[in-house]
Amino acid sequence: MVGSEESGSQTGTGAIDLLGAGNARFLDAVGAVQDAAGIEATLARANPYAIVLGCSDSRVPPEIVFDESVGRLFVIRVAANLAGSAEIGTIEFGLARWSSSWATPNAAR
Repeated sequence: MVGSEESGSQTGTGAIDLLGAGNARFLDAVGAVQDAAGIEATLARANPYAIVLGCSDSRVPPEIVFDESVGRLFVIRVAANLAGSAEIGTIEFGLARWSSSWATPNAAR
């Protein structure tokens, strides 16, 4: 596993280094469903087909759970999947902006 250092034991600098390395892999489209053309296509405009209200839990990133690439999901992450007025407003924005046809909660088990 890339960046296999134990989670939570990183210093601030170590965490920044891991995030930077992960971002470099992302930009190089290495080790993920991302491809350079697909990422570049989202620069002008994203066109998500689904809205996902997801838990902030790091174990359930919607893009990975649903095996989707950049720009395909409009993700709102919040602790415990509690949809307050801000989250509902964000979902409404996504529905109005992209006419996404599907909205779903995504929870940790």
